[in-house]
Amino acid sequence: MSSAIASAPDRVALTPGQRLYLPEYDLLPFREPTRGYLILAPQRTGSNYLCRRLCNVRGRFGMPSEYLNPVAIRMLVPRLLPGTAAESLPFAAYMKAVQRARTSEDGWFGIKVQPAQLAAFAPGDRALFDFAGSFHRIVVLSRRDKLGQAISGTLAQVTGTWFNDGTPPALDPARWPELFPAIAANLARYIDEDRRLAALGKALVRPWLRIEYEEILADGQAAFERLVDFLGVDDEGASLEETSDTAVPEKPPAATSEALRAQFLQYIGGG
Repeated sequence: MSSAIASAPDRVALTPGQRLYLPEYDLLPFREPTRGYLILAPQRTGSNYLCRRLCNVRGRFGMPSEYLNPVAIRMLVPRLLPGTAAESLPFAAYMKAVQRARTSEDGWFGIKVQPAQLAAFAPGDRALFDFAGSFHRIVVLSRRDKLGQAISGTLAQVTGTWFNDGTPPALDPARWPELFPAIAANLARYIDEDRRLAALGKALVRPWLRIEYEEILADGQAAFERLVDFLGVDDEGASLEETSDTAVPEKPPAATSEALRAQFLQYIGGG
């Protein structure tokens, strides 16, 4: 068993997101990127859908994933930086190693980042600005329905299900009132993150694309095509070979989230 796998959870227990950090998803041979893009994605904004589809385009767009996620670091560091302790990780060396392992044949490296993940290494808006400025393209995901985002995020936190497979969340309705404080806290956080990312877009001189979750919900294919057009294809008119190498999430039924929304609104309204 390799050191990377030995330091990670059992393969059977890995979530779909965590599986992307296994060695079989490294892009061989390792190479230096010639261009990079950053997907800034607060929770529950459709990033899994877009990133998984980019991962499935063979030979292009890298393997965008949450490489600053603590689980990713624990799984990748033993393989990419042998002898380095994840607790005292040199950030620049880690990013360089990940870029070499996850750059596709077309020279693209992509990474998805939640603002809070970067803050664990370097807190503050200046750190976010400097990190974003190191990429050639910036994609920002957002969601107009902030309450729906907060409810979805809270359900994911409670159930541990961040990757939707089309099934409703397994949560007893009797527990819903316990979630109200977490929904309120997530709502405030998501509003603040959206404000910070909007300010970053105005200040940073980089090609910039904003995609809203509601666009993905209405027409996922159109949203994906917008993203691909933004990143660009070298061969004009060339078709993209999209595989099924990684699973693409499926939206669960809305009944639970809508019922929870109604109860939360009644709660904060004094009902």
